[in-house]
Amino acid sequence: CAGTIANAVPGLTEAPNTPLIAMSQRPSGGGYLCAAKSYMVTQPVRLYRLIDSTQPYSKLGGFWSFERPAGSRDDYRAQFAICKQWSQLDRLIACDVRPGSMVVVGTTQSADCGNGFSFPKTGANQVFVPNDGLAGIVHTGGCVDQGAWPPASN
Repeated sequence: CAGTIANAVPGLTEAPNTPLIAMSQRPSGGGYLCAAKSYMVTQPVRLYRLIDSTQPYSKLGGFWSFERPAGSRDDYRAQFAICKQWSQLDRLIACDVRPGSMVVVGTTQSADCGNGFSFPKTGANQVFVPNDGLAGIVHTGGCVDQGAWPPASN
């Protein structure tokens, strides 16, 4: 894996959860997380997620960031190894993960996007939230649609 897992942010306390960590990781080329640690949420933690506006269900997906995205869409894809066919990354959502939830923080795994294109592992930290909208399991709330992304230039 590349890089290191960031120190916990306020509102997160490290709490080992091997099955949850396993859900957040994939072998090389599979996306998801590489190195990972699990945490208990002790107070609301604001997270950011770029979604595909043509797939509204994607707003409750599993992978989030502590930081509001900046830069270009291509830079964001490279930082977090997100293949174009997975998401348009055209809308920004901000949500709070709820106290009592478990999350995983880790570095970015490599992703094989097909047709000879791939992203390498990076040290960029992501937050895995085990949301499953189909099963009614949602750990995020207080969501605010931040609008189209990237924002139009002035």
